Amino acid sequence: MGIEGYNIAYNGKDIYVLDHFASIANENRGEEYFSDTYYEILAKNEDRPLDLAKYNYNQLCFTFDNLRGYTTKLVFGDNNLVSLGLNSLLEIYYPNIKKLLLSTKKADYEKGIILLFGGLYDGGHTGMLSKNPPNYSFLEELAKDPNYKDLVNKFLNIENNKMAKRKTFFAAKASAFDDSFASGRPFYYKYNKDYKTAYIGFDTFVIDNSSWDEYYKGNKAKLEHLESELETNDTFAFVRKSLYQAKADGAINVVFDLTTNGGGSNDALHGVFGLINGAKSTYYENNIIDGTRNVKNYSIDINLDGKFDDEDIKEANNFKFNVVALTSSLAFSCGNLLPAMMKEKGLKIIGEKSGGGSCAVIREETVDGFIYLRSGYLCLCDSFGNNIDSGIDVDLNLVEFQNNTADYSKFFDYKTIANYINTTIKK
Repeated sequence: MGIEGYNIAYNGKDIYVLDHFASIANENRGEEYFSDTYYEILAKNEDRPLDLAKYNYNQLCFTFDNLRGYTTKLVFGDNNLVSLGLNSLLEIYYPNIKKLLLSTKKADYEKGIILLFGGLYDGGHTGMLSKNPPNYSFLEELAKDPNYKDLVNKFLNIENNKMAKRKTFFAAKASAFDDSFASGRPFYYKYNKDYKTAYIGFDTFVIDNSSWDEYYKGNKAKLEHLESELETNDTFAFVRKSLYQAKADGAINVVFDLTTNGGGSNDALHGVFGLINGAKSTYYENNIIDGTRNVKNYSIDINLDGKFDDEDIKEANNFKFNVVALTSSLAFSCGNLLPAMMKEKGLKIIGEKSGGGSCAVIREETVDGFIYLRSGYLCLCDSFGNNIDSGIDVDLNLVEFQNNTADYSKFFDYKTIANYINTTIKK
């Protein structure tokens, strides 16, 4: 059925059929409804049947041994999982986790499933989603247990370091631009006329489908909302407007700030890339199950007239800037794919090596109904088939160190960026 499958979950009373997005089949009910109704019954059960526990464990092992994409940042260690398989990995290194996963006691199992997904954490694509227990709040307590503290602390250190780094980047933006960045802004446009350089920042790739539906049905007022820096829920529309603003301002150079971009919608990404690539977008992926490579091509309706034709290609000619991607280790998933695609086209990547994340994300449930995400078997790659999960190398490293502390101020320094572009890129 392709990457989007269906799952069946049973709570001892009712059977739930869920699609890839965890909505009840044939009903407009999502994860929250499922959690409330499913766990209301499950929460009353203190014991798990032994056959269910074994089946659940075996299915998790099968899934992560055979259907998981190529990653490079697994807390458990990718090489260990690939060479040993999940069951042997747990038996050798974490036998107590296997014991918890096979326990007939619900409380033990919940500890085990959270420890398992803490170990399977790969940067952001794999993890538990359930708003009900088990959740990662368990881990602070489990960090005190000598059986788990090394694993838990490794996971927590990764997450805490990412949070601290985000704050550092927002502080650097606040210092370079204005104080409103101190609290974090998902979208922004900043221009400096002295260096003819515009920064276009976006922390996520997101599409406002309902507003686009209304726009194409004739509600043209929706476009103003879609393009609003402070109100938008649509990356493509905001970047499109910002590029027109850069043209009006007289910009020569444009910086796509992806330093705190955690990813999101592929649709939004292809729209953004099409703006600077002649209204076209292409990307590549490896299917690790059957060994094939897929090439996917998109045509983008840049002029928003409801169709793709030569007028869109002409429209894209408005955006003939020197475009660079500004990345950091926080640039993940689509925040990693966009610089990969840009590099394929010969565009420059500056800042710090991106954070990776190259697998399609699949939403699934355990047999007993806990919802999780995992890196799927479709793995993004470059045109030569090389895995890009480890991140995209930069053409200019802007990280400086002061007293062994990373300094990111050069990332948002117009003079530094403009001088690099003007001496490296010629149009």
